Amino acid sequence: MPSDSPRNAIARQWELLKQLPSGAPGKSAANLNMYLAGAGYGVTKRTVERDLEALEALFPITHGDEPPFDWHWVKGGAFGVMGLSTTDALSLHLLERFLRPILPAAMTRQLEPMFAQASNKLAAQKDSNTLGRWAAKVAVVAPSLPVIPAPVDAVAMQAIQESLLAEETVSVNYLRSGAQAPRAQTLHPLGLVQCGPIMYLVATAFDYPNPRLYAMHRVQAAKRLHEPARVPPGFSLQGFIDDGGLQFGDSRRILFKAWVSSMLAGQLRDSRLTLNQSLEPSSDGFVLSATLPHSWRLRWWILSKTGDIEVISPKALRQEIGEFLQAGAARYQVQDGALQANK
Repeated sequence: MPSDSPRNAIARQWELLKQLPSGAPGKSAANLNMYLAGAGYGVTKRTVERDLEALEALFPITHGDEPPFDWHWVKGGAFGVMGLSTTDALSLHLLERFLRPILPAAMTRQLEPMFAQASNKLAAQKDSNTLGRWAAKVAVVAPSLPVIPAPVDAVAMQAIQESLLAEETVSVNYLRSGAQAPRAQTLHPLGLVQCGPIMYLVATAFDYPNPRLYAMHRVQAAKRLHEPARVPPGFSLQGFIDDGGLQFGDSRRILFKAWVSSMLAGQLRDSRLTLNQSLEPSSDGFVLSATLPHSWRLRWWILSKTGDIEVISPKALRQEIGEFLQAGAARYQVQDGALQANK
C-alpha cells in the first residue's frame, strides 16, 4: 500500500493515537516514528510530526514546551481514540456555553478536555462541515437589560454542589441584602436554579419546612456537614418553580385583570402569561385576565410596562402600583423644578 494513500494515512494516524500515553511524560515524534516503522508504516519523522499537529486540532492531545516535543493525551482526555463526532462536539460546546454555571465542579473538571476538543473540532471543520459553523449562528439573550453577574465563591459553590448531590446539610455564611455581616446558617439544599444573571440555592433552613431562596453570590463560605438533609414531603424543584417559587412572593394565586394597549396585547398573544390568559377587546386596547402568583415579579413586570398597562384588580394591587407610580412621578416633578431653578 503506498505510504501516502489516504487509507494508509488514516490507519497510521489511528496507530499514533493508540500509542500516545494518557499523560506526561509523552513520546517523541522520533520514538513514535520508530514504532510505526516496526508496524510497517515507512514514513519520515517529519510526516509523523505533521500527523501529530493535524491530530491536535481534532483530539485532546498536547506536547511539552521544549524539543524534542513529547506528545501525550491531555489529562483526562484519553477517553476514546474515536474522539468526538461533529454532532457530539457541537452538543458539548453548547453545553459548555449555556449550562456550565449549573454543572457540578467535579464534572466540569472532568469535561474540560472534552470541551477543549469540541472547540478544536468545530474550529477545524468550520470550512468543511456546516455543523461546525452552527455555534456561531445561535445565541441566548436575556430579554431584560443586560447586567454583569455578581461573582460566586468557587469553593463555596463546590461545597454546596457536593452537599446537594449527596443530599447532606451544609453550613453557610450568608450575607443578606443590606446586612453588615454574614450570618451562619445550616441549610438543607434542595436545588440550584439559574435565574438570569443570578444563581439561587433552594433550601430549607434550621427547622423551617418552607423552601427559601439564597443568592449564591451572597454565600461567603460553605462547608459540608455530612449529615442527611431533610426534604419536604412531595417536594420537587420543578414543582417549586411552577408554583411561583422564583417569583419572590407567597404561595397565593390571584385573578389578575388589567387594561393593556394593543401593542402589549400583541406581545401577550405571542407569549402568554398563563394557559388561562384571555384578552377581550376594550376601548383603545384589551382587558387582560390571567391567574398569576401574587409576587414581586408580577409587580416588576407591571411597572416595566408603564403606559401600556393599567391594573383593574385586585384592588390592593391596583392601589400599590398607583402609589409606586405617583411616588415616581413626584420625584420627576421635584427634579424638574430643581433643574429649572438651576438654569
